Amino acid sequence: AGFLAAGGAGPAALASAVAHGAAAVQLPGSAMPTPADLDPSAVVTTADIPLDRVLKEPA
Repeated sequence: AGFLAAGGAGPAALASAVAHGAAAVQLPGSAMPTPADLDPSAVVTTADIPLDRVLKEPA
């Protein structure tokens, strides 16, 4: 819902989706987050992904 609410494309929409998801898991039951529940400043996106980065197995 957060992705679509932010236009459904690009880094801003992804950040909105993550902020909505983070808020939703902190609420009891299946309560929907309101704008007051969101913390968009806690979400950081980047386009600078090192393509040669080695993925590691979980410890």
